[in-house]
Amino acid sequence: MKHLKAVRTGMLLIGVLLIIAAVAIHLSGRGHEVSIALALAGSLCGFATAALSIAISRQRAALEQL
Repeated sequence: MKHLKAVRTGMLLIGVLLIIAAVAIHLSGRGHEVSIALALAGSLCGFATAALSIAISRQRAALEQL
């Protein structure tokens, strides 16, 4: 379970950094396509983080039932 938590934290940090990079590129006025791609990648990392959170909670519930 510790590994899943570490992966979840890493995905969250990567997603936040991608979105920050997208905003910085967008505000610089260049590379709108790149900023959109980075924002979408950050959003996908957010969805992956949510999926990992659900998996962790389900695994914890299964362990408690044993």
